[in-house]
Amino acid sequence: QLLVSATKVEYDEFDAYESLLWFENTGDSDSRVISDINDCDVVFPFEIDKTKRKPWGYIPDKNDLCVISMNGMVEAERYWENDAICTSEFMFNYDYLCKLPDGKKSFENRGGRSSDRFMPFFDITVNDFGYIIAIGWSGDWKAEFTECDEGVSVKTGLKETNFYLKPGEKIRTSSVLVMKYTDKEDKYNKFRKLIKAHYSHTSCTSAQKEGLMAFEFFGSTTSEVMKQRMDEMSKRGIAFDEIWIDAGWYGKCQPNSLEDWDANVGEWYMHTETHPEGLKDVSEAAKKAGMKLMLWLEPERARKGMEIVTSHPDWYLTLPDDTNCILNYGNKGAWEYVYNLLSNYIEELDLGCYRQDFNVELTEFFKQNDEPDRRGITEIKHIMGMYDLWDKLLQKHPGL
Repeated sequence: QLLVSATKVEYDEFDAYESLLWFENTGDSDSRVISDINDCDVVFPFEIDKTKRKPWGYIPDKNDLCVISMNGMVEAERYWENDAICTSEFMFNYDYLCKLPDGKKSFENRGGRSSDRFMPFFDITVNDFGYIIAIGWSGDWKAEFTECDEGVSVKTGLKETNFYLKPGEKIRTSSVLVMKYTDKEDKYNKFRKLIKAHYSHTSCTSAQKEGLMAFEFFGSTTSEVMKQRMDEMSKRGIAFDEIWIDAGWYGKCQPNSLEDWDANVGEWYMHTETHPEGLKDVSEAAKKAGMKLMLWLEPERARKGMEIVTSHPDWYLTLPDDTNCILNYGNKGAWEYVYNLLSNYIEELDLGCYRQDFNVELTEFFKQNDEPDRRGITEIKHIMGMYDLWDKLLQKHPGL
């Protein structure tokens, strides 16, 4: 028996609501295959010109239905190769449905990272009236906007869903946030206020600061040099909220090297030559100067051949032709390992901020590790595990 439930939260002061779907197999046998889930499948009413497609060369105006999207991040190497491409990052795109042959525009992210290629935020507008839609999912998503007689049809959801659930399994899919606005409102600041009031860390946790200003040390910089520099900063009255310890503090990364941080991800133990006291002395020096530590990790990634991978191969998702291994948050043992790893560093170093990075595309890792007729389930359980990890860390370490 399949139980499908939806939770809905309304934010009346912002003319907004959020919805989230859950799927649970409450029976004692496998469910039938669930596919093509649209977490949002609605028609938003608009007063628009319903005549045939506009001719080539037609210049749209605000009376025409428009979907406004935002570019996501560009590939990292573009930052030093091509300024023109870099400037396209986070730019707006305006797609007028009346100019498209079928009145339809589709979007999807790239590589399993939710802000790669496109940001998961959209503005549907006519005559300065409309709706802002946000997709809540840190994996692969899709969105489709189609002009229709009533206005515009909107469908969003996970990019690929074609799976059955085993007895007792319960999973969630993407959440959807919708905010309505009128021509009398500053729509983007209204949306920012909604996010700040109900989704920011200050609204959802006991953290007090709205943001932070950090001073960064590359992780392979020796502890002695870090302390000397902090001492110089303190003498000159320079203070930051956090001292950011970036990549390179772990494994076999060589002192003062910028070259081998990537090759050592997964070996999350301190390099004792670089940090003889395991950064505890750096943490104490930062506290004396009125600051706390922020530590960089990339806990999902390790390299083939590393001890952690060979000792626990069931924890990792792998591909035949890729040296990267991805820690599967959907695996109980892997989840407990990473939770204890992070929690211990938070306690030992009295971290004020935990910095999680991620540097490879995920989609193929998920696809190749799905069971037959279970397309999408590996990603879903991985993302659910990551959300649970963050929730549990915040519960144990309030104010982080």
